[in-house]
Amino acid sequence: MSKMFRLKYMLGLIPSAKKIDADWAELLKIREELNALENSREIKRYDELNSLTKSYDFLIQKKEIQNLSYKGSDENQLIDELNKLEKSQMIREYFRLLNSPQLPRFQKMENSPELNRYLQLKKKIRAYESKIDKKAPEYQEYIQLSKNKEILFLEKFKNSDSYNNFLSTKKSYELERVEELKKKTSDPEFIKGVAWLKNRNRYASTELYRQEAELKALERGDAMKKYRQLKNSPKLDFFKEWSVVFEDDFRKNIFDKSRWQAENYWGFKTIGKSFSQANEAQGYNGDKNIQVNGNTLSILTKKEQLKGQSWNAGTGLVPREFKYSSGIINSADSFRFSEGIVEAKVKFLAEGSLTNAFSLTGSMPMPQIDVFRSGNNCVGLGYTSTSEGGVTKRYKQIHGLNFDEYHVFSLEKKDHTLIWKINGVEVHNEYYQGPEENLFMNFVSSLHEPVDNHLIPHQFQIDWVRCYTRNHQN
Repeated sequence: MSKMFRLKYMLGLIPSAKKIDADWAELLKIREELNALENSREIKRYDELNSLTKSYDFLIQKKEIQNLSYKGSDENQLIDELNKLEKSQMIREYFRLLNSPQLPRFQKMENSPELNRYLQLKKKIRAYESKIDKKAPEYQEYIQLSKNKEILFLEKFKNSDSYNNFLSTKKSYELERVEELKKKTSDPEFIKGVAWLKNRNRYASTELYRQEAELKALERGDAMKKYRQLKNSPKLDFFKEWSVVFEDDFRKNIFDKSRWQAENYWGFKTIGKSFSQANEAQGYNGDKNIQVNGNTLSILTKKEQLKGQSWNAGTGLVPREFKYSSGIINSADSFRFSEGIVEAKVKFLAEGSLTNAFSLTGSMPMPQIDVFRSGNNCVGLGYTSTSEGGVTKRYKQIHGLNFDEYHVFSLEKKDHTLIWKINGVEVHNEYYQGPEENLFMNFVSSLHEPVDNHLIPHQFQIDWVRCYTRNHQN
């Protein structure tokens, strides 16, 4: 441990695991509140309207409405056409006569017996005018009818220019067009359309305006203010960069076998069960030495007789009687990662012959990256690798931690760089020469001779485990 870190740790200036938990709980609370707002009716409606009002179709439609004008419109042209026709002489004369009392008077007498008799006599007299006897009764009747006021009116009206215009206009295209235009321009929808075009504030009466007004109201609302406050909170910057891809906080108080295997992975893979190393004093007892209570997983190391197997480089696997049992768990079958951050909140004794470790391995037992490996009043941070030249170990020993307390050990792996942190503070980094591969997690407690029996029984307590990957990798 660097002198500065050790000094800060001794002075209580390094965040405690309890503080880290509190900060994480607050962070989750803020994120949950933000998620709740994102799924609220107000924010969903805001997003919908914000997208709508910025769309190309919306903006084009808005511009078209705002640029509309009565002058030059189809409605304006129809009304102008109607006005022009109604002002023409033929149409004005037609309607003047149509609405005059003379036309009904004429139409009433047009087929009267008197008029028919008069026209009959007139035709006959004109045909025989040189031979007609002016004293004849028919002639006298004709003279009398020709002096009749109604017949005089009828003859004058029938031969008038006004009546002739009426007859010619009655069958004209112009009158037909006038009637068509009157029908169109008197339609309530047409009148409404004209009024809308003449209204300079027409846009305010549209659905588009209502949608914009609703958007502005939502933007000023408390939900949006709170949403933006949380969205822009620097506390949530972590989740902008990282995503939680694995987490087990043991809240169900069960050993989740879908996530963890209570075996030495390489032993189980090769011979179907765990084995110990020749220099270890304990045998692995499967999940019998794994206990989950009070939201904490514990790997139990205790004194008991146990039959197992041990690996010796010279003789291979050999049966062995152990006086101690312990446990090991791995995530090989459920979770692996290549780059990111892995961390765990743990508590253990770091004394004498007892070793507690959190390590990462991949397709082979080596290289092995230790997030931490406990020693005598210290922890080692580093990795072990093998090559033709033998075994290489690159470790930094960290002394001075209070092992009566929980600590959060974390490792970030990025390309060939490994960064170790304790309680959120960087304490070590290494250039990693191992292969780029997917890694899985291992937690283990082991004993080495001579065993310090005052350490037994021992609990390697794991409060939670998390792994994060950068968002651009997802």
